Amino acid sequence: MDRCTAVIDAELDQEALRATPVHIVPASGSATAPSGFVGQCAQSPAEPVGREAVTFPGGHNGNSTHPRAYAARLRDVLTKA
Repeated sequence: MDRCTAVIDAELDQEALRATPVHIVPASGSATAPSGFVGQCAQSPAEPVGREAVTFPGGHNGNSTHPRAYAARLRDVLTKA
């Protein structure tokens, strides 16, 4: 399967991330390798917004594979945001 070059070649507008009034919470799954494509996509917005990525149960689809634990973590993260 070919990778989507539109996504791979895209660059984040770091200045826009820094300037947005939207509270961005970078996140990744605990089973997602940080060096993999999905892990890198989760980590990329963390630096420009000055936050560490929070970890959720499971991989990139933790909401499906660990719904209760994921919901509890989401609730916790959004309450602190």
